[in-house]
Formats: sequence, structure tokens, C-alpha cells
Amino acid sequence: MNNLTEEKAREQIANSLLVRAMVANHGGTAEELQAKASHILVESEETAKEVLAKLKAGEPFEDLAKAYSTDTGTKDAGGDLGWFPQGMMVAEFDDAVFTKLQVGETSELVKTDYGYHIIRLAAREVHPLEGSILEQRQQENFTAWYQVEREAADIQEFLQLEATS
Repeated sequence: MNNLTEEKAREQIANSLLVRAMVANHGGTAEELQAKASHILVESEETAKEVLAKLKAGEPFEDLAKAYSTDTGTKDAGGDLGWFPQGMMVAEFDDAVFTKLQVGETSELVKTDYGYHIIRLAAREVHPLEGSILEQRQQENFTAWYQVEREAADIQEFLQLEATS
């Protein structure tokens, strides 16, 4: 192994260990408040009001989601979004789920850039973050910590000017 390769390998290992240690100390918790919800998304307010009326008349949420929702990722599952942490959805949706609704309640119409949502909140609990969501939160927390440390540091830059002949 030549010096350059060994040096690069040592640098990469050191950086990897440093990042792991910093994430462990400054990456934030691996648990956050999360919600389990379902939704029905439609484009027009008229259709949304029609679906909401059918819900209030007793038609099953899942059946209406399958029949009316334009969210192709959830409609076949009855609108089920699964568990998600606060801040993952658009602000209006997030506000309804984490502030306005009680567990077991169904929202009135919630307008977002995607259309009109009718949201049913099934649960709200602290759950471990996983996968890409965990990585995103750790990166956000590390970046915030790094900015604070960098701003507090006394960094001096020295320039070496070349003499012109």
C-alpha cells in the first residue's frame, strides 16, 4: 500500500468515526411524535363536500377512499398513510394531524396545494424513527450543530501570495 492510499484510507476511517460520534452526540433522538392517519384526497371542493357528506351519513372511510381518492399511493389501501413524523407532510395537513384532530376524529376539508383532504387520525404516539427519515433528522441536527460550532469558532485564514517577477 503506498503512502497516498494509506493516508486516504486513514482519513476516511477517521472521518467516518468522527461523523458517527458527532451524530451519536448531536444527531438528536431516534424517537419522535408520529401519527398514523388515513386520508381521502380529491381535486375539487365540490367532490370533497360530497365525500364528506357520505362519511357523515355513515359510509366507510376506506370504501370512500378507494372510490374517490386521487392519491394513487394510498387509495387502494383505503387511504392509509401509515406512521409519519411531524414535519413530513405539508403544513396544513401537519397542522390538522398534530394540532387540531384528536385520535379517532375525522377532519373537515383541509385544503392544500394538492387539493382537498379529508383526514382520519388513527393514533398519535412517540415511535422510533427509521430509514431515510432517521437519516434526514440526524443530518438536520448535525448541520444545525455544525453551524453553531463554526460560528463560535475562532477561524483564521492565512493567504500565501505569490511574488510576481
